[in-house]
Amino acid sequence: MILEDEGYRVVEAEDGARALALLAAGLRPWLLLTDLRMPVLDGRGLLAAIARLPGAPTDMTIALVTGSDVTQDRQLRARCSEVLLEPVSAEQLLALAAAAASRSGRGEVGPTPV
Repeated sequence: MILEDEGYRVVEAEDGARALALLAAGLRPWLLLTDLRMPVLDGRGLLAAIARLPGAPTDMTIALVTGSDVTQDRQLRARCSEVLLEPVSAEQLLALAAAAASRSGRGEVGPTPV
């Protein structure tokens, strides 16, 4: 809701599998927010699948939003552009969106697994 209130287009996916399906179907977001813990396909699985996905956007910022300490997980951190520790403030989220938009120069936000 925070991003939508600021005028960003948000596409939500109920789980990692749906997020991957949206990307495979051609959705080209410049920001993807994901959690580690999701049903069907968790965050680790989603990030690994995106890395193997033909035609995945190369300018997409991938932000892992988690309550878990992932500082020692080099493989996981290598697949993310950003790691945000919960709770994430509105200011953090908006700064991330603005930076991602600026880096990509294009635009929509999503999918956002919940």
